[in-house]
Amino acid sequence: MDPRMTNQISSVYSIVIPARNEEETIGEVLRGVRDMTDDLIVVDGHSTDRTIAIAREYGARVVQDNGRGKGDAVRVGLETARHPITVFIDADGSHDPKDIVNLVQPIAAGDADLVMGSRMLGGSDELFGDIAEVTRLLGSLVISLSINYRYGVRLTDYQNGFRAIRTEIGKAIGLTSNITTIEQEMAMKCLRYGYRVIERPTHEYRRRGGVSKINVLRLAHIYVWNLISGLLRTTRAGIRTLPTTEPLEQAGRDKPVPANLFAADSLGLDCPSCGFAGETMLLKERSDLQLCRCRSCGLVHQSKLLPPPDITTLYGDNYYDSWRLDDNQDELWKIKVKTYRGYLDLLSRYMPGALSSPRLLDIGCAHGFMLEAARQRGWQASGIEISPAASVARQRGFVVYDRPLEDLNITDGTFDVITAIDVLEHIPVVKGFMAELHRILKPGGVLLIVTPDVGTCVAKIMKNTWPHYKTEHLFYFTKRSLSLLLRRKGFRVRRIKVGFKYVTFNYALEHFRKHTPGSLTSLLTFLYRCLPLITRKTPLRLPTEMLAIAQRDRSPKPMVIPSTDHLGPLDAERLGSVQL
Repeated sequence: MDPRMTNQISSVYSIVIPARNEEETIGEVLRGVRDMTDDLIVVDGHSTDRTIAIAREYGARVVQDNGRGKGDAVRVGLETARHPITVFIDADGSHDPKDIVNLVQPIAAGDADLVMGSRMLGGSDELFGDIAEVTRLLGSLVISLSINYRYGVRLTDYQNGFRAIRTEIGKAIGLTSNITTIEQEMAMKCLRYGYRVIERPTHEYRRRGGVSKINVLRLAHIYVWNLISGLLRTTRAGIRTLPTTEPLEQAGRDKPVPANLFAADSLGLDCPSCGFAGETMLLKERSDLQLCRCRSCGLVHQSKLLPPPDITTLYGDNYYDSWRLDDNQDELWKIKVKTYRGYLDLLSRYMPGALSSPRLLDIGCAHGFMLEAARQRGWQASGIEISPAASVARQRGFVVYDRPLEDLNITDGTFDVITAIDVLEHIPVVKGFMAELHRILKPGGVLLIVTPDVGTCVAKIMKNTWPHYKTEHLFYFTKRSLSLLLRRKGFRVRRIKVGFKYVTFNYALEHFRKHTPGSLTSLLTFLYRCLPLITRKTPLRLPTEMLAIAQRDRSPKPMVIPSTDHLGPLDAERLGSVQL
């Protein structure tokens, strides 16, 4: 390792080495890592050999665990660590210290919360030697397949003790395992709480000396119980709240938005939700759409974005034709405003009570339905609408801008409430858009997002005929991927669940006729003719898209993990394999 590199990043991470009776190997491990950090910790499991003496010879801090096993040592290490990132490396010499930079860099850059070393990607010398090693491999595969299926990810090695985690997250997720099941528990809880888990290839060498403390067959039932209990727990978005991990650009009317803030997202290379820098797999293909799915968080996106002129054409005079405003203007206005009043009722639960006339910005306001609902409550409301519908809203007396958000250069902290209903799926540059929302929202301000949920049973059953698969929809979120995006951009997630809309049978039928012609639409048309007139136009509250409510963190000093971008030129050959 280049000494210049270790000096620059030593204040970013702590290195924790759980050890018990490892006098034959721990000296070599400490010699390899002692210059990489200024916080080197050996958590001793009450060794009876010279492990402690050797650790102190190399300048490591030695702390004692509670004698319960490796899981206990991991918890003690997290509590003792002094830096924002904690790296765990085994004391048996099976890990290469040079791989530590690859584990730390995604977290330091704000692109991950837990980075696990993968022996399946980097190779192992201990997988096929004897029956015990083959049994360990088969057990690891079962664990990986089970967790991947449960949380919708594609990771390969949950049992590797070589990993890095944001220290605050390691403390917050409530680890309880006392033995080596701590590794799978840590990964499952991070996935369960919506944190970003990724992998980096690391090679596993044969133990340099000593005896392994793990008896796979004797502990198999504990692994199975830990796995089953972890899989059966309900996924809860927003259960833990941590400060943002990346700084946000500050802009105001006298300071233009940075040009690169709205640069094109690199689809398939850097997922805007979880930052996963790997391949995406083909989910489904239609003649008009080609969609890919992030292997880490489940975000679905178009593999190729339309050029800007074509996107602009989509939102022309005919975009809202399916609403049939000329024939059903009063009916449409009634059901839309009724829906948005329901949204404002939800938002009011999370807003400071002292606000008498909150300032609201509705992005994608169409003809002004949300603006009308807000005006009825005495709120100061304005909107953004890039289609010709903006002129209709202005005729109704609303303040509506017909330019994209990034062109308005709004002052920092202007709004108490921002709503983006059926908008996020249209945005070509999701990361820049969310960063801009965070900037113009006041600390403690509330954000409402309504967007289709591609993870629902309906979407999975309907497949290519799902009505939300449209040319103008560029991203399709799941609850997990939306939660990750919000957290990554500095929001506290308060609620993500199935939303609602008030619709009439007449409105629903027109929507299906435009977007989903076929047998289902024919059935709805038949039912429509059989219904009395009053039933066709009675608004009904139906579960529809995903509804998320988030809040900008009030903390004036969010924790920011230092960037390691400056490390690239110093060790370009090794870091060149890490695409962030």
